[in-house]
Amino acid sequence: MASWEDLENDSEDDEESETKSQPCLMADHVEQKKATPEKSGQKSKGFALHNTKEPANLESLDFKNKFNNTHSHYDPARFNSCASYEFHKEVLEKRHLCATYLVNLDSLTSKGINVSPLFELLQWTSLLHIQKPVYPGLVREFYANMRLIDGTIHSYVKRVHITLNTVTIGTALGYKEEGPRAYMAEKWDSQVGVTYKVVLQYICENLSGLDGTTPTHKTLGPTNSLLHRIITHILTPQSGSHNRVTLSDSLIIFALVTSIPISFGYLMIRHIWESVKSTKKANLPYGMFLTNIFEYFKVDLLNEAVENKVSMIKGGGAVKGTKGKKSGASENDYESRAESSKTTESIREILTEFANMSELMTQFHKAGCKLAYENEKAWGRCKDKVSLILEILDEDPGMASDEGAEASDLQFSDD
Repeated sequence: MASWEDLENDSEDDEESETKSQPCLMADHVEQKKATPEKSGQKSKGFALHNTKEPANLESLDFKNKFNNTHSHYDPARFNSCASYEFHKEVLEKRHLCATYLVNLDSLTSKGINVSPLFELLQWTSLLHIQKPVYPGLVREFYANMRLIDGTIHSYVKRVHITLNTVTIGTALGYKEEGPRAYMAEKWDSQVGVTYKVVLQYICENLSGLDGTTPTHKTLGPTNSLLHRIITHILTPQSGSHNRVTLSDSLIIFALVTSIPISFGYLMIRHIWESVKSTKKANLPYGMFLTNIFEYFKVDLLNEAVENKVSMIKGGGAVKGTKGKKSGASENDYESRAESSKTTESIREILTEFANMSELMTQFHKAGCKLAYENEKAWGRCKDKVSLILEILDEDPGMASDEGAEASDLQFSDD
């Protein structure tokens, strides 16, 4: 595959060949053209990502005069251009990564919510089992160097060129890529054979009150609401509120409940692009998925900062439906902080030790109370005897010299 430098050199050669093929201009016309200011010299007011149909020509970027000065330094092992470095420094360093989530399918099944067959029929189960450390620095570098060219993402991480299309994504993440490429609702009828209105009728249990507004997870019912939570936290991670059911969310839920295959790789590419070029400072998605992709392209992951903070989606109180009422589960029932098996076992051992210690302290307290009571009685008897001896000494001081009497009267009992 051609490198970024080859693509740029090819672009420069094409410009030179076009310049040589044009006829010579008149001298006065040349002078007039020289007096006209070049558009490329105008400074850009901000960063903008554009979907291009040909490799980006770095010589014609609006960032040229601003970032290609001698004082601008960047690490070529990390960034493919000064523009990418500045985009990373001024924009992406201020962006957070989407929170990392896993799903406990066994826990869901034990609570009566079995969604495993839905993912198995689309052969997406492996997407729910990816558990990798997240490298925030490499994720931001990936997004900083990213270009979208003819529906394929090209990026650059630690001198490694990464090309993301439906084939490489499917191979790196270990799922079977199949189905039409669909994202926006206006093309669903031609690509998937269904309209957005029909999709809502399939996935929503309660359509009353929508009136053309965007549905929320409460209209989906318990099972589809859980699918929506898995989608918005794992398949297409999103920032902010997860209550709204977007167009892409609706399409994925429809594909799962009807087993109609769609291209997840295409959805992932579009979601990556829309998240990065968003002006709302959306969080950067796919932390763990990108780790799999970095490993697939053999990116060196040593000596990189790691983030292992993971949350879990699991069944936690799904209520079975009763007669006359629809089953429902609160939003927090499906989500709780993840704990590894080792951590759980350690906590259990600690709590057991505390319980044993509490019982032991109770026994110590009872024994201490009993001993204190007995000591109090013993000291009481001792006090009585001392008082008696003092009275005897006061009445007959001569007894103090009588060693026999002293030996006999000053005997303390063992009590």
